[in-house]
Amino acid sequence: MFRLSLRSLIAKKLRLVTTAIAIVLGVAFTTGTMILADTMTASISTALDEVSSGVGVVVRGEPVGEDEVFTLRAPVPLDDLDQIRSTPGIAAAAPYWEGYTQILDTDGKALDLLQSVGLNWIDDTELSMFELDSGRPPDRPGEVVLGLDGADEAGVTTGDRVELITSAGRETFVVTGLARLDGVPGVANSAFTFFTDADAEQRLGDPGTAEWFLARGDGSVSDTELASTLAASLPGLDVVTGAQRAAEQKDDLGDAIGIFETILLVFGGIALFVGSFTIANTFTITVAQRTKELALVRAIGASRGQVLGSVVIEAAMIGTIAAIAGLASGLGVAKALTWLLAQVGLEFPGGSLVVQSSTIVAAFVAGIVVTVGAAIVPARRAARVAPVAAMRDASIEPDSTSRKRVVGGSLLAAVGTAALVQGISQASPGKVGLGSIALFHATLVLGPVIVRPLARVLSMPLRHMGASGRLAAANALRNPKRTAATASALTVGVMLVAGASMFASTASASIRGDAVDVITADRVIRPAGSNPGLPMDLGAALAELPGTSSLPIQSLAVRVDGEMEAIGGIDLVDADGLLSIDVLDGQITADSEDVVIGDELADDRSWSVGDRIEIGFADGVTEQFRVSAVIEQTNALPALVTSYETAAEHGIGLDQVVLFDGDADAIATAESITDGVPTALLGTVDDYATALAGPLDTVLSLVLGLLGLAVVIAVLGIATTIGLSIHERTRELGVLRAVGLSRRQLRRSIRLEAILIALFGTTLGLAMGLGFTSAVISTLADDGFRSATVPSSTLVAIVIGALLAGTAAAALPARSAARRNVLDAISTS
Repeated sequence: MFRLSLRSLIAKKLRLVTTAIAIVLGVAFTTGTMILADTMTASISTALDEVSSGVGVVVRGEPVGEDEVFTLRAPVPLDDLDQIRSTPGIAAAAPYWEGYTQILDTDGKALDLLQSVGLNWIDDTELSMFELDSGRPPDRPGEVVLGLDGADEAGVTTGDRVELITSAGRETFVVTGLARLDGVPGVANSAFTFFTDADAEQRLGDPGTAEWFLARGDGSVSDTELASTLAASLPGLDVVTGAQRAAEQKDDLGDAIGIFETILLVFGGIALFVGSFTIANTFTITVAQRTKELALVRAIGASRGQVLGSVVIEAAMIGTIAAIAGLASGLGVAKALTWLLAQVGLEFPGGSLVVQSSTIVAAFVAGIVVTVGAAIVPARRAARVAPVAAMRDASIEPDSTSRKRVVGGSLLAAVGTAALVQGISQASPGKVGLGSIALFHATLVLGPVIVRPLARVLSMPLRHMGASGRLAAANALRNPKRTAATASALTVGVMLVAGASMFASTASASIRGDAVDVITADRVIRPAGSNPGLPMDLGAALAELPGTSSLPIQSLAVRVDGEMEAIGGIDLVDADGLLSIDVLDGQITADSEDVVIGDELADDRSWSVGDRIEIGFADGVTEQFRVSAVIEQTNALPALVTSYETAAEHGIGLDQVVLFDGDADAIATAESITDGVPTALLGTVDDYATALAGPLDTVLSLVLGLLGLAVVIAVLGIATTIGLSIHERTRELGVLRAVGLSRRQLRRSIRLEAILIALFGTTLGLAMGLGFTSAVISTLADDGFRSATVPSSTLVAIVIGALLAGTAAAALPARSAARRNVLDAISTS
């Protein structure tokens, strides 16, 4: 039976290729993602070992919260540095600061780079990750060293003056040198600025504190012993060895890479899932076409188990070949993804890709399991072929719909509908999800039942397109089971695309709507590009304009009851005309010890007016606040709001935005002021709302691009099915040609048939994607979602894409059918 399976594959090379390609694409994306993640992990691990090799001990503050991938920590008092340096066994110690610093080019414009970071220059070469490329370190106030990328982008070099924006505002410094950092990922396309310790203390942190201390030993004692000694002498601080900190950083970055990998693997899984539909459909058709062959095998003595085994072996062979090709293609996918990341500044040293044994195993498991699993049902059908079938001309699978299918599908649909309705009425996303899954499977089961009425409606325009149109409609309707199976892969792809589009569109519209409803100011000044905020002196300058009102807003991460939350610094008592806020309970006050909370957060935490809550800030300070009011929570403001002064005291010295009101002359003056701040953009509330929703639009584009792989696989499935169907109808097509059907009409009928199948799959996919997503969104009203927004432009693009997909899928089969000799086609048996 093995030789029979092998000969069957060799005899049908085109079928082998078209069947395997769906799995090849899915395996390639999956293994490419795993190779990329392993390469990133190995690269980061090597780089962190290199840059931290000289650091023996790290002294840092206690963590502010544990909910983030990268944990926030309180700063350390500078007064402790002398004690560290005087500790026996310490050879050198240095403070470390890191904070926002924007470099301006010679035209006064902010650099268009991935990130802009300010650091202090550390002279000790063992403790510093950077080394001078030219010039000298900064040793006086007003001097800086620039990283090579930032200096090159700004057009400055050693000896030049450069403008910088920090929390202290806009200042001019002298460049004394250029520095570089070799072999560290994530620093390309980045601007680094190095200050003296004194300048860094004033601009990158709170005076009197540093982010942490770095120290190295003199070799007389181990790093572990040094860490224990310092921990005992510095209560309230967290002391770890350099190796421990490097391990923590690897874990943190590994978690981030793991999240990234998981997201991509989900799309790889989707591609494999869609590919399984194509494989199952292909095997169903080929088993039906080989009915006489399989019956002859049974007639000469083969058992049902042997016939079943032959089909499974054939599927396993295809899966193995697809796994090998997918693994090889995965290297190309990983290389392409590495290149894409490099374009946004995430370069990884080493150059060579890392292929773990687990990736190889995953490739073969995915390829073989998915292929064999998809072929099991057709294989069982093949095993049931009776030997007597060899005596009759049976070549296609029956086109009738079984009663079991109708009853089973109807019961599944009833259960799904009940769960969906109950989930909507109870605002339960879980029940809606279960109902949607049940209805999805019911649709697949009832596909052959749905085909006839829906295809008749969709094919109505074809019936007015002459013989080709009528022939296409008849061919699509002659075997509803095959038509439904062919369209199923496209149904899944379109359902996911439509659902993702609606969810993102609704989320974007909710954010935009909240911003427009809540912010009533004439203008909003916001940070440009990737800048984390605005200089606080900008808000102060705008506040001095006569006849105007302005409202600066701060935003920072805090710890509340062990969980991370965002808190806003806003003087809400001065917000009339700038913000529209609905107070549900209590009263907004100007007291710096009061806090205002959103109603959703109040419900989640069981807080009410008068309660006292403890808030831990990133600078290590913990304060008690009284809940003075509960307001209607929106996406436009943080769920926690305290006074601007309180937030600014614990913040990073930057405003999130500044709201501004004034007449036309005042707005013109405000524009001239913001023009002098390269990191500021002045626009309308609509502009600000669009900027807030921008990241969601970017995510949507990425998701649609990744889901495109599933759609491509679905289109290949349609092409494969059409090709097999044409082979099955060779004699029929020959007769049609003999009685006068031209080659052009034949090609057209095949293209129209593929388009009709694509439209059927697209229609079902749109209905399920929009319906299920709309149901889920209806349960999320308490989470800030407004009513579902239909992404009309995306839907139009999907329908047009379906038409193009159908045309493309039928191109090769139609050409092959039209070129076949009429007499040869008629004589085919």
